[in-house]
Amino acid sequence: MRDKNKNQYVVFFLLVCIGLGIILHIVPFFYNRALWVDEANLASSLFTRDFGNMISSPLDFGQSAPIGWLYIVKTIVEVFGKSRTSLRIWSLISSFLCMVVFYLLMKKKCNTNYILFFIAIFLLTDKYIYYGNEAKSYMSDNFFCLISLYIWQNYQEKKIGLNILVILYSIIIWFSFPSVFFAAAIMLVVCYQTIVTMIRGKEKVEGIACLLKCAFVLLSFILYFYFWLSKTSTNAGAPEYWDLLRFPLIPKSKSDLCLAKKMLIEFLAFYPETIRIVWSILTFSYLITAFAKKKDASLVLIPCLVSFFILLVASKLGYYPIQDRLVQIYGIIVLMFSCFMCDDIEKFFRISPNRIMLYCRYLFYIALYILLLKTGVNGCQNISQNHIYVYGSEVDKHQQFLSEYLKDDELVYVQFEAYPSFIFENDYNLSNLVLNNNLNFEFDLDIFSNKILNMRGYYVRGHKLIKYSYKIPYSYEGTVDMELVVKDAEYIRKFKSAYIYCSHNTSGIPQLIEELEKYGEITRVVDNYGTYLYHYVVNS
Repeated sequence: MRDKNKNQYVVFFLLVCIGLGIILHIVPFFYNRALWVDEANLASSLFTRDFGNMISSPLDFGQSAPIGWLYIVKTIVEVFGKSRTSLRIWSLISSFLCMVVFYLLMKKKCNTNYILFFIAIFLLTDKYIYYGNEAKSYMSDNFFCLISLYIWQNYQEKKIGLNILVILYSIIIWFSFPSVFFAAAIMLVVCYQTIVTMIRGKEKVEGIACLLKCAFVLLSFILYFYFWLSKTSTNAGAPEYWDLLRFPLIPKSKSDLCLAKKMLIEFLAFYPETIRIVWSILTFSYLITAFAKKKDASLVLIPCLVSFFILLVASKLGYYPIQDRLVQIYGIIVLMFSCFMCDDIEKFFRISPNRIMLYCRYLFYIALYILLLKTGVNGCQNISQNHIYVYGSEVDKHQQFLSEYLKDDELVYVQFEAYPSFIFENDYNLSNLVLNNNLNFEFDLDIFSNKILNMRGYYVRGHKLIKYSYKIPYSYEGTVDMELVVKDAEYIRKFKSAYIYCSHNTSGIPQLIEELEKYGEITRVVDNYGTYLYHYVVNS
């Protein structure tokens, strides 16, 4: 009776932690922080294209996203209107769906307490809270990858047949990029099992039929690659940067080994170092014990490992860079394997009921709950607006200031990196103008008349003032092009009064300000979470 009461208290405490995690996901959603640059880039396609031409050409501003995700978010935008919150609804929903699928995957395999514990860890992890409130496909990717594993688990338990398995995977790969690795891994496992059966002289006709059915998923991927992936593979921002993030599958030097180590850390980069080490130890322990027992109690171990290997091969070939936000599903899988290992440790403690083991058991519990507490403390930062708002991206006060004080004859110089956010905050009037007039902002300074836009002032997008070297993985080191700084400053000085609109990346802006100060007075009129708006007046 006493143990039962203790268990009830533990379950209640874990449910409270899960409830807190849900609240921490919801609070940032209603703070409605400004879009950062990649979100604003994606919003351009989602807001200016209709359903018919959403995928008729690569996405605007060098963006890439799964077709299924684009249509899900586009549908939500059409229903709820064009806003930051409508862009992020699906990511928030996906966070909660991940929690549900995680539970379904584990419920028959582990002690309920450990399942609730790791669901709480997931919901309280700071980075997962952030990506659950971002208008990108990352949290949706986690959901579809977990669904892929749940479908496989049901297939292994003979709850669904091969036909349903093939159909579902043929569809899912259109909704998530990393789900392709899981679908491919599972189809390889099915084919391997089928070929082994055929070699043993059993069910050859059925085996051939099975292989043909599996090929249907491959056909779906080929169509997906032809119609979308091949068009967007060169559209994902700076190719020089991504090219540095190929995994050195066969290290040939010490630097390759260091890079491989750094990339492997990326798979668990969302967790603080101490927590990351514990989850890694638990995961490797589970892998060792599972292979030693020659038993996959989870039914998903082999597909996960095969998918991981396929991902590393794809990365080596340059098709998938290793970066934390792109591989975050494996952070959740590590939680899954850690849960299995904790369950095994619990069983070991129970079959050795001596006093020493009892003390070890309590120490084990204490260690786990310390990790939960540390995770929760980090996650609780998301109650604070100062933590949620992205430094250098909050442009609301820029817009308010310009709407109140901008005059008809004044210039608004929009920093190169701030342009997507600027046009988003202006209801994409400027974006439509760009599309209609085929203006090239990449290399020329072009001016918009207030008469065309029906807005006060004149608007110009500046040059990209910094040139990135792309020599070190995960580094954005670069140099400011002073010739372009001088050119932009000369253009701004054509107006007696101008505003310098900055956000996201102010590289080159200090040099531009310094250049302008030679010929006039410049004042910072807005400073909102490191996002600046300057007012420049030419000396008379």
